[in-house]
Amino acid sequence: NLAVTNPNLCGKTVSNLEESLDKQFVLSRIVRDGESIVPQANLALAEGDLLYGLADPEHFANLEIMVGKVTPSEETFFSGHLSMRHVIITNWEVIGKTLRQLNLSASYPANITRIWRGQTQLQVMGDSTLEFGDTVRVVAAKDRMADIADFLGNSIRDLAQPHIIPLFVGIFLGVVLGSIPIFVPGLPSPAKLGLAGGPLIVALFLGHKGRVGHMSFYMTPGANFFVRELGIVIFLACVGLGSGKHFWATLIGGGYLWVAYGAAITILPLLLVGILARYWRMNYLTLIGTLAGSMTDPPALEFANAQAPSSAQASAYATVYPLTMFMRILIAQVFVLMW
Repeated sequence: NLAVTNPNLCGKTVSNLEESLDKQFVLSRIVRDGESIVPQANLALAEGDLLYGLADPEHFANLEIMVGKVTPSEETFFSGHLSMRHVIITNWEVIGKTLRQLNLSASYPANITRIWRGQTQLQVMGDSTLEFGDTVRVVAAKDRMADIADFLGNSIRDLAQPHIIPLFVGIFLGVVLGSIPIFVPGLPSPAKLGLAGGPLIVALFLGHKGRVGHMSFYMTPGANFFVRELGIVIFLACVGLGSGKHFWATLIGGGYLWVAYGAAITILPLLLVGILARYWRMNYLTLIGTLAGSMTDPPALEFANAQAPSSAQASAYATVYPLTMFMRILIAQVFVLMW
């Protein structure tokens, strides 16, 4: 928390304070004379006020100069008539709006202090946009919390309904993009992104946008998990069906050498990267996610996710996977066309 000891802030409004701090501090609530109050924009600050909120440790020194004493704390304590609740954004009237446009502090009053999108916590600012499926932490008066939850949506039923049309729209656009020929100077034939690269690029774009007009590309956790697991099962089944018929004969007829080459090509880079990551003290979960993404190996990601209930593996995988897959698709076609 921040204790207001700077006399220049006394009489200034919360709005003036937020403009002065310039995103260095996200205000959650104010404790005055032992009572918690919602920080409305036109509320005047007084000496001795305790400001509770979020700030990066690197800003502590500047906050002490501009406001007052900083006391780091993990405790979430609400006194008086205030309460805190997590609410899911499902109301289409608020989706796509910024926190500044909603202006909950003037309407109820209330304040949004956290935003979670999937497994990622976003920085809360006035221009932060709310999207379908976001989970927000709301601080407000106890007797208004139900009204606020209804206003934001908080409908488990709406959240659980799978969005089938946006899913197939994304697949269709990906197939169209993958079929577009890419002319590379020096190659006798154009290259294509194909059925793997096209949907991947479209999915990255739509995942970044999250919503186009009233069409949301949010996937519920259950639907996401089902599609992901189904894709892995179908992928492995197709590999087995395609190679199983002649696998044993190929292995006996000298194929074991290719198996040994493949094992060496797979294991040696992993060992090298692991040793270097150990030297650089890289986070283990981030490392295994990066290695899984660099091999474009969904089963390896499943193993990485099973190591700990964290999003670090998936985030690292998603960062590396698109470029690796894109390069594999294009470079393989370039080699084939060149030779």
